[in-house]
Amino acid sequence: ETIVKGHPALAARVRREGDDLFDGDAKLSVSIATSTPVSTKIHFGINVIAEGAPVTAAGLSDYGIEAEPFADAVLLAYAAEMRGVREVRCRVRGVE
Repeated sequence: ETIVKGHPALAARVRREGDDLFDGDAKLSVSIATSTPVSTKIHFGINVIAEGAPVTAAGLSDYGIEAEPFADAVLLAYAAEMRGVREVRCRVRGVE
């Protein structure tokens, strides 16, 4: 919500299904989260221009949102989230 706070109508319409974001039937993102025996992987992409997508899609350009400031906001929010995760992780003792 904070990422689209300058676009309250969009924030009200966007919903999350699993790892993906939708506006109605239009898919706004592509994402996957998985783990292997040695690591974890998170991949997230948001459509900038939806033209040519193999599914019904929407992109940032459809909402008049510039990609670079949007990306900066997403990355700052992600970094803050990871700091919070790290802080909580450091406060919890291991369980045997």
